[in-house]
Amino acid sequence: MATAVPQYMKDTLKFSSPAQRYNLSLNLWNPVWKKVKDAKTTELEKCLGYSGYDNNLTRSLIEKQNALTLNASQVYSCYAKSISPLMTGMGIDHPLENGFSFLKPYGLPYIPGASVKGVLRTAAEELALGFDQGNKGWTMLDVWMLFGFDSKSSYLIPANPKDPDVIEHENSRRHQIFIEWAERVDDGNSKFTFLKQRIGNKNLSFQQLIEKIKKSEISIQGALNFWDVYVDTARLDLDILTPHQTHYYQHNEPPHDCAAPTPNPFLVIPEHSGFSFHVQMNTDYLSTEMAVSLPGKLDQLFDYAFNWLGFGGKTSLGYGVMEVNVAQQQQLDELKKATEFESLSDEDKAVQLLIETDDRSIVLDQMESLLSLENISKETQQLIKEKIELFWNGILANPDETQGKKKKPKYKPRPVSIAKKILDTF
Repeated sequence: MATAVPQYMKDTLKFSSPAQRYNLSLNLWNPVWKKVKDAKTTELEKCLGYSGYDNNLTRSLIEKQNALTLNASQVYSCYAKSISPLMTGMGIDHPLENGFSFLKPYGLPYIPGASVKGVLRTAAEELALGFDQGNKGWTMLDVWMLFGFDSKSSYLIPANPKDPDVIEHENSRRHQIFIEWAERVDDGNSKFTFLKQRIGNKNLSFQQLIEKIKKSEISIQGALNFWDVYVDTARLDLDILTPHQTHYYQHNEPPHDCAAPTPNPFLVIPEHSGFSFHVQMNTDYLSTEMAVSLPGKLDQLFDYAFNWLGFGGKTSLGYGVMEVNVAQQQQLDELKKATEFESLSDEDKAVQLLIETDDRSIVLDQMESLLSLENISKETQQLIKEKIELFWNGILANPDETQGKKKKPKYKPRPVSIAKKILDTF
């Protein structure tokens, strides 16, 4: 058998990335460049392993992405792990019929950001149509603000009688739900009013907007940008689909039960692999209300996608199922929180600690820290007063108050000292 690469490269193939092996160096051809029968599985197995360089490069790419998100308040992150194999890039042209998505120029598997956007847009549309026991606060106005318009969305188009019955029924159901909702939308709806401002046409009616979307006569940029997803894995894997009735589907022969099935091996990302999803949120494109609720809405989208949709190809067969990687999510959320805390001013750091703690010693430490600063804000001054009164009720009215027959001080020296400084300073 032969490999379709120059002779001088053959000694270096063992050091190549999975993509180079899969796309360039499969040893599948006879001397007249016809595919050798039954060589597919053996050759694909040579594409599975990662070299030490591939493993290091994978870690570097993931760590670089995570580092970029630490100081980015406008980036939403979700860390997941697969609980079934995942197929990505099956439609890419390849001599073996099944393609695979490899990130150029690194040659490592990934999920393109556009694919993630497609899955989450579907999740948003299905939530807005009420497919998950109610719409949970979603409407198509939310979908359009986050993802932009799409004239090919199934809910916009009446069902095609030429489609198979199942597809025709589903598209008809979606279209009917959308029409019933659209009839209830008032032109004074606050979300629609904001959307008209984005479009730049305040006189547009809701029905006019729908007609323009159908005709692709109007467009806006959605508020979400999706990063490519790198895969935390040390190898690829093989899976097999076994098509039946190949003679009927491909060779125009009558169907029958005595034909042998045809095993079809293909590359997959193995289960238990890690995936880091990052979504850039352009809140300038959203109303204040929508911007505040956006992280919670993204939680809903990923939850729905993990439970009902999946990522990649063949999801109806159980491929591409994921769940949140709780341990990694908590770890990186804490790291991001710590990074954000370190970027705060001395006043804001002390205020945050003062708000979050119930420890009297820490409360006194942060008050002393704040009182040592110059020109603290009126809001911070009020917070200090409220906090010291919460823990030592009445101390600001009379720091030297005594109690009992022996007239012992009601408050200990340290809070008394701080209370007097508050009264002298503010």
